[in-house]
Amino acid sequence: MQNATPLDVVLFVVFPYVATILAIVVGIVRYFSDRFTYSSLSSQFLENRTLFWGSVPWHYGVVIVLTAHLLAALFPAQWGSLIADQTRLYVLEVTGLALALISILGLALLILRRITNARAFTVTTAMDWILLAALLLQVILGFWVALVYRWGSDWYLHTAVPWL
Repeated sequence: MQNATPLDVVLFVVFPYVATILAIVVGIVRYFSDRFTYSSLSSQFLENRTLFWGSVPWHYGVVIVLTAHLLAALFPAQWGSLIADQTRLYVLEVTGLALALISILGLALLILRRITNARAFTVTTAMDWILLAALLLQVILGFWVALVYRWGSDWYLHTAVPWL
């Protein structure tokens, strides 16, 4: 961050904090002012079997991956110590890739369920499709980055953490 230009500071320091604050504040305001538009219509009662097989891997994979990302951001020194050993780094990378694949599989099943089940398809709005597409794209891109740019858990400490 020593050679950061003003544009770098705006893009990588100011905007992320503004976006985070706006997401929290607007989410809270929207929840209390118009609570019933805050979530999608539940399709849980329309079909349960595919919902279970898609929802469980999706949630387990995403929650664990997001927790690891959050821990690395909050405790960079400890994270660096954790991955200093190559064996732990390999285990962490392979585990992350496996969890990403599990998440992709789970989300693909949830999307397939919305397409193939007529009742679930009926209650699915355009914004549901946009959100599902954005989530799938994000997880696929994260998997691709982890696959193409090796040891992301290590270079993250040197590229992203200084901006936090």
